[in-house]
Amino acid sequence: MRNLICIMYFGLACLISAPSLNAQNPFDADSALVAIISNAETSQQQKTTACLKLDSIAIAIGNQEVRGNIYARLAGLNFNTNPSLAIPYYKTAIILYKKVDNKPWTAFSYLNIGSVFDEKLKVYDSAVYYLNLSYLLWIEIGDTTQQANILKYLGLLKAKTGQFEEGIKDVRLSIDLFKKSTFPQGVAVAYFDLAGIWDVQKNSDSALYYYGVAKQMQTQNADSFRIAIINNKLIEIYRRINNQQACKTLISENEKLLPEKLFWSVPLEFYTNALKFYETIADSKNVKIYQQKREALVSKLKADGIQIE
Repeated sequence: MRNLICIMYFGLACLISAPSLNAQNPFDADSALVAIISNAETSQQQKTTACLKLDSIAIAIGNQEVRGNIYARLAGLNFNTNPSLAIPYYKTAIILYKKVDNKPWTAFSYLNIGSVFDEKLKVYDSAVYYLNLSYLLWIEIGDTTQQANILKYLGLLKAKTGQFEEGIKDVRLSIDLFKKSTFPQGVAVAYFDLAGIWDVQKNSDSALYYYGVAKQMQTQNADSFRIAIINNKLIEIYRRINNQQACKTLISENEKLLPEKLFWSVPLEFYTNALKFYETIADSKNVKIYQQKREALVSKLKADGIQIE
């Protein structure tokens, strides 16, 4: 028990013992935050309590940027487990970042709020609103790479609200900006989002084409994580148009990619799409296999407090 308590408050000790912690050294608390958030032996409530203790110290020394970092971390802690609570934490971080004119982290926080509305709450109008706020700040900052990053995401979100032409325009502009920044990984991800716009419209031919472009580029980058994400989208499209052989090939390919310790949402989508495909073709053996795989993963995630639709 004593060991657990020591681990819990290691971050606090780092912060308290740091002689240089002041308004001119805003990131001295970062190691403390990382120690708290990454500690697998503590519950989310214990992590929250420890972060709020850090905040009380930051208040005492008058360091608003440290406080912004703390609330951004608290928001991230709740992103998957309690997304509605993540939003006010991000908003508090924004208020604190604005006090010290930290425009980049303000912009990132707007982006993160948009991501909560998109990925977790499915409120796309609100997601567009916060992405726009982030985009305007990146224009003010003059960072074209981040402008491109927001635009590609904004384009996909606009498509989800029915603004297809505006969405395509935004993503194509992001591709141009990424090319000017000589950032090929950004170009590949932008083509993925362009494919997503066509996919939202159920335009299978265009979606397949642009997912293919993105996959070719990610293959050149040897990025197995993003290849697996693209394959998930391709499996669903090929199921929709009844190309059974393509589905089986992609499922086999993704099974080989899964041991790469991919983020949980990727195998979850894979198991879901593979299950839907095998249900469609009435393959009871594989239906059972992917039901079991999906149920095992969902049970683990729920045990970790992660909300699953």
